Amino acid sequence: MSELRTDTITASDGTSPVTLTKQSATKVYAGYNASTTLEESLNVASLTDVSSGKTYVNFSNNTATAGYAYNYSANAGTADGLGGDGPRSSIAARFTNYCYAITYHGSAYPDSKHNGVQVNGDLA
Repeated sequence: MSELRTDTITASDGTSPVTLTKQSATKVYAGYNASTTLEESLNVASLTDVSSGKTYVNFSNNTATAGYAYNYSANAGTADGLGGDGPRSSIAARFTNYCYAITYHGSAYPDSKHNGVQVNGDLA
């Protein structure tokens, strides 16, 4: 039986990290607040504040297709104080270079204090 022990794996150029391209792993994630300030991210170039409760999560590297699996959640505490039952969250549209995340509460689109988007699939 073989055993491999290492502290760091780098790409063949010796400096950049290894990129997971053909494995089933999270390829994009973003944790951001109501003002679309990134708190944590992977493969996210930027966020675009479309309007209240609506955000484009722009990828640094495109996905292979727009058919990727995703998860988006917004916490119950909202920036406008809706609190309690909190907003609902959804990915309204998927593209290879970004996804469109929305939060809604009845007919309103409140900003949520804490948002999380995760994309699973292959990179282009």
